[in-house]
Amino acid sequence: MFVHMFLLTFFTLRGAQAAQCTVGPDTWTGGTTSIAISGEGPTGSFTASATGAWQNAPGVHFPNATLWLGDCPMPCRGIYGVISATCDRILWDDGVGSVWTRPHPRVPFNATISNLLPRRDDTGAILRVQDGCLQNFGGVWYLYGARYQCCPVDEQPACYQTCGWRNATFAVYSSPDLETWHLESDNLLPVATDPNSPHSNANVAYFEPCALYSKSSDHYALWFLTANTKAVAVSDSPIGPFESVTWDTGLAQGSDSYFWQDQDDPAGTWYVKHNGPPPPGDNRGTHYVSKLAPDLLSFVPGATSAPMSVPAEPVPPAYQGSWPSCSEGGGMFKHAGRWYVMAAVCCCFCHNGANAFVWVSNNGPLGNYTLQNTVDAMGLLGNVIPFNKSSGMYLTGAQQFSVAQIPRFGGGEPLPMYIGQRFGSADDGLKCHDYQ
Repeated sequence: MFVHMFLLTFFTLRGAQAAQCTVGPDTWTGGTTSIAISGEGPTGSFTASATGAWQNAPGVHFPNATLWLGDCPMPCRGIYGVISATCDRILWDDGVGSVWTRPHPRVPFNATISNLLPRRDDTGAILRVQDGCLQNFGGVWYLYGARYQCCPVDEQPACYQTCGWRNATFAVYSSPDLETWHLESDNLLPVATDPNSPHSNANVAYFEPCALYSKSSDHYALWFLTANTKAVAVSDSPIGPFESVTWDTGLAQGSDSYFWQDQDDPAGTWYVKHNGPPPPGDNRGTHYVSKLAPDLLSFVPGATSAPMSVPAEPVPPAYQGSWPSCSEGGGMFKHAGRWYVMAAVCCCFCHNGANAFVWVSNNGPLGNYTLQNTVDAMGLLGNVIPFNKSSGMYLTGAQQFSVAQIPRFGGGEPLPMYIGQRFGSADDGLKCHDYQ
């Protein structure tokens, strides 16, 4: 199976997401015929089950509601959950705010996504969020990214030193439907804006934030890049604030770390695709996949793929200065039982876009991976985003930054959605308004 990528001007995305739920005894109008749930209560593990359209707790009445009781010893007995037929989240009134989830049902959604118009928030402002990731937590979409300053596009030849390599923060927007957006935070990592910190953004570059949720630790881990390291911070909320855990996770330096959660794994294991040192005697840009620890604050030692090195064929002239030793961008995803890894040419905020070399594994996320056997018009092996000689640009006009997981309506593995940053595309010529 080959992967092909192309630019769509507008497209309608049909997928599924968790229903939005408001907990309360008076708000539910649907129910299910049977359910069995197990979990951890305030005094230990418990199981609960119910059959029939409605079951009410002894001595407690909830009109038009389905109720499940815990059967663990007192004081656990009497825990109840109220849920609608289309709600993915079960909240138990146990006094400590415990939350359980179940995989189904999900509700369908349609979203029309434009690659020709800038995305705007609920105030009408253009979204200032670039080179990050898109996640879904509890039925809400969160778009993470670097929030660059509004310097003019003519600073690109100097690699935007004042607003690209300095003075950036991390931002997150939320959305119920991938169309309407709300700015939740423009400073996810407060230490970056502390002028007295050695990590102040006045002296340190910040790129590519992405938040992941650890079910086992019940926290959110924010992975990000600085100029020299891949770092991680933690928060109890997807909108932060995040506090640093380590400034060097041990993954190799470089502008490359992209994530995918294995939905077929009951543990929901996360993997990271990252760059790293080439094999001895090889000077080509090299990439790896590593397994993350359950708390998502580090990677598992010894759980790393064999190296994937980019082809040595010539690339277009504008990209030859650092080729083939520098390779960056891309992402990873799973589709139809295969795992895919992507990487590209190297450039500084690529105005002409970038390509996508693709490796495929039929043996799980840690490979082994083989370079996809396709050749583009420039003669590049394994590349699926061709270069247009007449325009001097790659087809998408974007430099890729991750692949999003879109839950599929009806179940099954997620739909992969390409996310790329079109540097230099802003209508007003300001870097902070570049298209994504």
